[in-house]
Amino acid sequence: MKFKICILILMVLSSSFLYSCDNINGDNNKDIELTSYVETLETEFAYGCTTDRFNDYINNWSTENNVIYEKDNYGNIIFDMPATLGYEEVDDTIICCSYNPYDFNSDIHLISLCQYLILNNENHGPLKIILLNNEYDKNQGALNLSTKYFNENSNVIVLDSSYKTHASINTGNQIELELTIPTEKNYNLYNTAIKISISDIKAASFDEQVNRHPNPIKILGELMAYFKMKSIAYKLADINFNTDGGLYPIGCDITLLINDYSKIKFTDYLDYKISSFNKSYSDDFENANYSYKEVDLPEKAYSDKSTENIVSLLYTINNGTSMDTSDSVYGISTITGFNKTEDKFTLNVTSNTRNNEALSNLMEQIETVSTFVNAELVEKNFIKGFTGNPDSELYADMNMSNEASNNEELRTYDTVRFTANTYLKNKNKNLNQLHIFVKNDDSDYIIKCINNYLFNSNIENQSQL
Repeated sequence: MKFKICILILMVLSSSFLYSCDNINGDNNKDIELTSYVETLETEFAYGCTTDRFNDYINNWSTENNVIYEKDNYGNIIFDMPATLGYEEVDDTIICCSYNPYDFNSDIHLISLCQYLILNNENHGPLKIILLNNEYDKNQGALNLSTKYFNENSNVIVLDSSYKTHASINTGNQIELELTIPTEKNYNLYNTAIKISISDIKAASFDEQVNRHPNPIKILGELMAYFKMKSIAYKLADINFNTDGGLYPIGCDITLLINDYSKIKFTDYLDYKISSFNKSYSDDFENANYSYKEVDLPEKAYSDKSTENIVSLLYTINNGTSMDTSDSVYGISTITGFNKTEDKFTLNVTSNTRNNEALSNLMEQIETVSTFVNAELVEKNFIKGFTGNPDSELYADMNMSNEASNNEELRTYDTVRFTANTYLKNKNKNLNQLHIFVKNDDSDYIIKCINNYLFNSNIENQSQL
């Protein structure tokens, strides 16, 4: 009798295991169609997005699909799905995806991915999918998310968009800096004022390809530096920028004062730079506009010394990627904007670094710049990056699921980017975290990996029957 019972148990276990394997290579590997989700979001928010509009959309979508969700006071949207039959003892999985209403196009594919997972998961343990409010790229949603959503030993998968799909166990530091130089203005002695503008640069993803994205403040800083090197006399009368709710400026304008005898040489070079700009960026930034026009003469302008210091600061400060000797990116920096008062000009810079050593190298460079232009350097905010466990079961299980569904290991390396993992790690003890960056074209690929991970999460429990 005992022998027959043992045989029966073995048959059940074998059947469960075979069903699991069949699912890896069968149902969960079926074609995934995200197009309708993506197109709906693109149409819905074709003319921009706000937190309130996105919340209204989610409310309508959830009602239409009979999905229950919760919204907290910080704009986070939480979908809480109980375990399906046979998965009740599995540790929680929490999938987090950030959304920034002011850079919504960058988030559409990931939100679509989450919508798909919410409606197309039949086998899983306790599962939460959380859309984290990342308004103005400040990660306040992740910072203020309640700990009640995280049980001990929960498996946390954080998703972000990127140009290249890969997993990261460790994610980067973030530091915000201010460089302030004294300024003064005096009366104008020039007879021509030219206003030069770059506008309608779409918001950028703060990743390792940020160099391919035109920063209008940096571009006009380099333009002024060129005029200095060519001994074209001018003064800076005014400088302004605008942003669209994120780290990255989308426009900048400068007003320069020159004399008539320099005008032809000055405008000829401007025409050349505009042509070069359009040739480089028209395909990816079709709405970008680089132009100039003559304007009324202002009464005052920055002094020669103030102009020189502002231009030198804009020209020499780190903006883009910093590379090590093996041509790997160890730092990402961007000029985020500036502040002006009657007697000061303060440049704002945000940097992400791969680790503390990389941070030291980057800070050494920025300190050199501040010394060169006699700027006061102030650290406004520093947030330490996330350090995960390379031997975690979560990473091993996700890697195995990816091999089964996509026939390759997860591409994994430490990222320079700062992520929500830093804030989420404190939500409960012993959380298992993994970050996955997703290229838009690879959304289906990641869905298959996650689905197989969720389906196979109860294999260990089945083996203990």
